[in-house]
Amino acid sequence: MKTNWISILSLLISIVALGFSIFKITPFEATSDTYIGIIATFIGISVTLLIGYQIYNAIALKEELREQKNSLKKIQDLYSNISNEIKVHESKIQESFDINSTISTMIINKNAYGIDTFIGIHHALVSSIQTDRDDYEWIWELLKCSIKGIKATDFSTSFFIVDNTRMAISPTTKKHIKIEDLIDNRCNMQINEDEKSIRQHENFRIIRSEYEKIIHLYRDKIDQIVKKVYSKK
Repeated sequence: MKTNWISILSLLISIVALGFSIFKITPFEATSDTYIGIIATFIGISVTLLIGYQIYNAIALKEELREQKNSLKKIQDLYSNISNEIKVHESKIQESFDINSTISTMIINKNAYGIDTFIGIHHALVSSIQTDRDDYEWIWELLKCSIKGIKATDFSTSFFIVDNTRMAISPTTKKHIKIEDLIDNRCNMQINEDEKSIRQHENFRIIRSEYEKIIHLYRDKIDQIVKKVYSKK
């Protein structure tokens, strides 16, 4: 707007200058000064028009750049929305895969809830929290049932005392190992890693209250199992 006023003001000054030059001419007499004044006036008008044209082009270019910038932002927003939708769908697919795999394993094991079920459903929660899910009740129920079904034999079927320390035989390495270390190797490392991912996600605030209860129940259950193993004679 300011540049428009400058152009108009320049044009008016040029017209006034032209008027002064014309009024300076005496009737039926043309001198060299007259021609110089007229030429100078026309040059001034031409320069003014040229400057005005350049200003107009600059304004038009600026407006075009603004429109292109807005268009680019719309494209970037659209790309971001599409990327988010893709991530949500990928998370839903992963969640479904993890849950179905866990349930299938549970069915094969004659519907036995236990540590494997808990690890599987808890791992599925890493994907669940990345979706637009707002119904977690059935997931909490699966986790609670899994915690209730956890028992010492989920980790090993052989326990004995070595140097006044109750040990177990690792099902994978067949070596003697403390029950606490066996539990850590068997599940706690995976559960702790998944817990970290869940807590760091922005949607954790949605499930914080119930999740804290689940994790507390799980750790209490593990403590009970360890104490029970050590209390056996």
